Amino acid sequence: MRIISCWDRHFLSFELGVAVAATVAVAIYAFVVAEPSLSESPVFGNRITVYRTAATVGSALLGFTGTIVAVIYGLIDAERLKHLRRSEHRDTMWRVFFSTMRSLALLVIISFVGLIVDHQYEPIVWIAVAFFFAGLLSLFRVARSVWLLQRIIEIMALPSPSDR
Repeated sequence: MRIISCWDRHFLSFELGVAVAATVAVAIYAFVVAEPSLSESPVFGNRITVYRTAATVGSALLGFTGTIVAVIYGLIDAERLKHLRRSEHRDTMWRVFFSTMRSLALLVIISFVGLIVDHQYEPIVWIAVAFFFAGLLSLFRVARSVWLLQRIIEIMALPSPSDR
């Protein structure tokens, strides 16, 4: 139970730690263990397409998350969200959304850098490793934001206090 309660309080730090640990493992593999044919592997060999797709999806999700933040900020004074407004989790909600936006922005930036400088015939492995980190962290953050958005919608769907 202590691990679960610790995870509940520090989930953003734990998710960041998992992303860092996985990236270190990938970096060790890419720089120490991998054969020179790593640049010809199916994923690494198609990294320009992966960068382009990630930049597009990351930009769309960043805009979507920004829109969600704006809508929630506009609705935070609504009667149905008074419990959230007074909750100790209100600041956590904003931290999750802004962390998601920062991680998606990092993913988009690294994707653009990869598109510009990481060429098929001159691979730059550290960009692919940085991309892995940004992608994994963004995946964790987007999943957390979707979970949080679901909880906010559940609160909004509750009967209004004036309906009782």
